[in-house]
Amino acid sequence: MDSQKKVLLVEKDNAIWHFVRSILKKEVYDLDFADDAKYALTKIQNNTTDLILFDCNSLGVNMSEFISLIRNSTDNIPGIIALTKNINDDADCTQPAVDDLITKPLNSTELQYRISRVFERRNMIDLLNKDRADSEALLQISEAVSSTLSSREILHIIVKKVASLFDATRCSIFRVAHEEKSAQVIASHDNPDIELEITVDNYPEVKKALETGEMVIVQYILLDPLMKDVHENIQSLKNNAIVVIPIILKDNVIGTLFLRSVRDNKFFNEREIKFLKVVARIAANALDNAFLYENLESTRLQLVQSERLRALGELATGVAHNFNNLLSGILGHTQMLLSKDIDASIRERLQIVEKLVLDGGEIVRRIQEFTRLRTTKDFSAVNLKDIINDVVRMTELKWSGGHNTSKIVLRVDANQMEIPIVDGNATELREVFINILFNAVDAMPNGGELRIRTETNGKNVFVYFIDTGEGMSEETRKRVFDPFFTTKGSKGTGLGMSVAYGIINRHNGQISIDSELGIGTTVTVQLPVSEKVIKEIECNYGLRREERARILLIEDHKITLDVLAENLVNLGYYVQKVESGMAGIKIFKGGNYDIVITDVGLCDISGWTVSKKIKEISSHVPVVFITGWGNQLSSSQLKECGVDYVLTKPFKIEEISAIIKKAIDSKKDV
Repeated sequence: MDSQKKVLLVEKDNAIWHFVRSILKKEVYDLDFADDAKYALTKIQNNTTDLILFDCNSLGVNMSEFISLIRNSTDNIPGIIALTKNINDDADCTQPAVDDLITKPLNSTELQYRISRVFERRNMIDLLNKDRADSEALLQISEAVSSTLSSREILHIIVKKVASLFDATRCSIFRVAHEEKSAQVIASHDNPDIELEITVDNYPEVKKALETGEMVIVQYILLDPLMKDVHENIQSLKNNAIVVIPIILKDNVIGTLFLRSVRDNKFFNEREIKFLKVVARIAANALDNAFLYENLESTRLQLVQSERLRALGELATGVAHNFNNLLSGILGHTQMLLSKDIDASIRERLQIVEKLVLDGGEIVRRIQEFTRLRTTKDFSAVNLKDIINDVVRMTELKWSGGHNTSKIVLRVDANQMEIPIVDGNATELREVFINILFNAVDAMPNGGELRIRTETNGKNVFVYFIDTGEGMSEETRKRVFDPFFTTKGSKGTGLGMSVAYGIINRHNGQISIDSELGIGTTVTVQLPVSEKVIKEIECNYGLRREERARILLIEDHKITLDVLAENLVNLGYYVQKVESGMAGIKIFKGGNYDIVITDVGLCDISGWTVSKKIKEISSHVPVVFITGWGNQLSSSQLKECGVDYVLTKPFKIEEISAIIKKAIDSKKDV
């Protein structure tokens, strides 16, 4: 039977062989016998062996040599248990290559336990090796996926790797809208360029996965009731099993990972299913990035085209004005001559001139209509931190050293300051930021650093792109926003920054550049805070813009930090988040803050030290402790360290709001 374990006993004593055979169950173990190492090696070479039991004195060679011969005889190294009368006499039997050592005389219970323990240990090692192989495969898939932003290439890489791991007869990815009856095969392991539409009803296992959002496994393809309606089409697949994993993106099923493999009555096991689920998640994330990039590229081309039209429109507007003046003069004189009593042949000629002039005017009007700028604004609430995160993720291949470019160190400081919402078009703003980022990377051909930083003054949000690149001359800086101006030769269109300028202008914002040759460039994008947000805050909390306090919030527990900061922003305050005491003190020195809120137990220095330092820098700025210690804090120590208010965790947002207002009012009285 295939489930039996193959055991080889190397022992000269027939009594031992009969003893071992009597205690090992036939339904579990298939026992074979050899009386020396040479005979044993012949059996190992000709048959699969799972375990070798050998007497150290029966080999005819030393044990190290015997084990070496085993390793050279088979790729599938069996378990090894040595039998000896005296451990001290057979010290060689204790070497690491031996899984276990049993002293004679043999005990039946002990022998069965030791053998089962060796198999359990080796099974565990096999599982670990398989897990390692799975991890290596997932790493290879992830690395391959990150090497391209083409969705077709990404998906083909995934299905090809999965097919090789599972020895699949078919591995594909289907993409489908949930309400549609057809699906597109967008990747297949054996065809990188596949374009195929299928009817979902012909694939009941796929249909079920799409409808339920759950994995579907068909272990016996001809016996499973799910497949009864398609039996005629699958007769040739009788030894195949199928697994279908839904690909889910943002809670929506957008497709499936389909795997069909000859299993020979072996079920898909838990490890394999877990692996396929991870692959499906990788596919979903890869698709998300790829689709974002492809949509962005499509939008970029549209924006470039519209900017070309804008430039043409500006040209046409200037030309049309002068040209229409010329046409008006010609038309006026022609019609004046036509009003007189003139020769018929001359009248005919003048009428032709009149018609040509009118046609010329119509052509100018058509050019003006064709190049007319879009004036409507399709704006919604936009979080610039989300835009920045999207841009960093979508352009990773550009700045991380892909596409034969030097690696750029990218630092994003956008998460430190909570910034208000702006009104805008997210797609257009992504395009602006990508143009700026690409220009920065291109300016650092030998590598460098790009820093993205955000801040707000209450009325506007500022996004800074600071690079350590080649910089630009003053003449170049002045022409950056001119249509068709480029320093990249044939590689550039000269429209990237003019597009960016037009977009930011339509958003009622500003874009400016500071640069120095050999030092680097800073591009600043300024956008107004959403008027709706400002009005809501003023309405709900009665705060005028000039009354909104700037808060420095110091907390080393990130979840608490993020939640509290968001609540304070919603109350109308400007919040700077910091995760350590030393960093908080440094930021306080360089900023203008109205109040400091700090935890007592920080990761580097205590809140007591923070409060002392804050008061040394600016004694009139209130300090608020948030702590789990509550009333256990010493009032004398609080006074000595300059702590003005204490709030015990957990607390309601109304409580901290009241303390902040009280602190600000007390500051005004100073």
